[in-house]
Amino acid sequence: MFKNFIEEKDNIIYLTDNKQISFKELLKEKNYNIIHLDFNSFIKKDGWNILDYPYQLYKNKEIESCLEYLKELSTHLLFADTQNEFWKKSANQLFIDICLCLFEDEKKDINLLSVYNVLDYPYLDDYLKTTNSAYIKETDEVRAALVNLLKQQLKIFISQKEDYLLTKTTFDLEKKPVIIIIEFNKEFNLSKKLVKSFLTELKYRLKDISKYKILLNNEMIKLSDIFDKNNS
Repeated sequence: MFKNFIEEKDNIIYLTDNKQISFKELLKEKNYNIIHLDFNSFIKKDGWNILDYPYQLYKNKEIESCLEYLKELSTHLLFADTQNEFWKKSANQLFIDICLCLFEDEKKDINLLSVYNVLDYPYLDDYLKTTNSAYIKETDEVRAALVNLLKQQLKIFISQKEDYLLTKTTFDLEKKPVIIIIEFNKEFNLSKKLVKSFLTELKYRLKDISKYKILLNNEMIKLSDIFDKNNS
């Protein structure tokens, strides 16, 4: 099945938990644009900055699309379903508000480390005033708890040995045909979060995603299956 897709030069999203990827030479022969993301061992391959896409939306004045995207991204990126609903929603919103402030400041190289660093600002409430953030209206105790909670969630993304893989996007999706190889580990929570977050970006970014062949270890699947809790 996989070789047939290559022969036809289909655009492919290939997810695998198998480290033995033996078809790269064949892809090169067919002039594929190979994007290889490792969300398992974080060996140096292609890099992906999670906040590049929403920042581009913001700079293009597509504010509603940016907000919609950040809301969905935060649900995959940050908290497990078991998290208390108040703290989950409040910390997610704090994450979104900080992203919007960073985008408005037009800082270079905005990434998850940038968000983490803002949480250490001594005057965080002042920084967030332009967003009318609900964080500002909370008690000192709740605000401190929200900051600590969000820092705990973000820390796993910025404490990897190869954390630079999440600070800069190094690939171009426009060159076709393209194959996006995503290595992941279903037992590794960070790996699952990154896969869902990346596929969320693809869902928004690729207007023609229905034309992509999506395979999980050579088996055809639907993109919606990735977000099914039974397959997480």
